[in-house]
Amino acid sequence: MRPALLAVLLLCGCVGSGVGVPFADPEDLGGAPETFEDIQVNIFDERCAPACHAGGGASRGLSLERGLSTRMLVDEPSNEVPDFLRVAPGRADDSYLMMKLTPFDERRVGNRMPRNGPPFLTNAEIRGLRRWINAGATEDWIDDGEEDPPDDDDDSALFPQIEEA
Repeated sequence: MRPALLAVLLLCGCVGSGVGVPFADPEDLGGAPETFEDIQVNIFDERCAPACHAGGGASRGLSLERGLSTRMLVDEPSNEVPDFLRVAPGRADDSYLMMKLTPFDERRVGNRMPRNGPPFLTNAEIRGLRRWINAGATEDWIDDGEEDPPDDDDDSALFPQIEEA
């Protein structure tokens, strides 16, 4: 079988049907979070918890509900790759949460999040999560407005946005 055809077939097999996946309207997607509260409300509460990460049946036992999210993420080993912390304070590039959100991280095991769906976090939201983690991943985080290092890999080519048809 030709390598290109095989790649297309594998990609299609990994995408899934998309049934039940909450597709976000690009107009509803937010900018970069400026506080942890922004992350909790606009990312965890709105998109992660309702889809998979809430209650006793939370995917991988990871509840991102208010009051639990930082306790479940920060300094906790990931279930899929225990050598990586879900969130390693000060080290976004070594945090499994970031590996799960970026499409092409070879260290990730399993599906990119959101599972079976398009990326529904904007580049700005992913950049905000990265800044929160690099600043120590605390619940009292407020963005200081300083720019990330120039080699920050939030290039839009890595995080394709949802286009309106």
